Amino acid sequence: MRRERELHLPSLVVGIGLVLIGIGLLLDSLDVLDLSAGAIGPVLLAVAGAGLLASGLRDRQRR
Repeated sequence: MRRERELHLPSLVVGIGLVLIGIGLLLDSLDVLDLSAGAIGPVLLAVAGAGLLASGLRDRQRR
């Protein structure tokens, strides 16, 4: 018997954000983009905030 697994939205949001950051860093190393070190910090905070927001929305839907 198979159990259906529920989508864990916060993990999905943070995972997609980290993949996008990785793509940005790859493009920076290939000189396609010009990212400074100061630009990465706010992006990481935005990804963390999006994960927290998704977590709060998920918990709200469960009630």
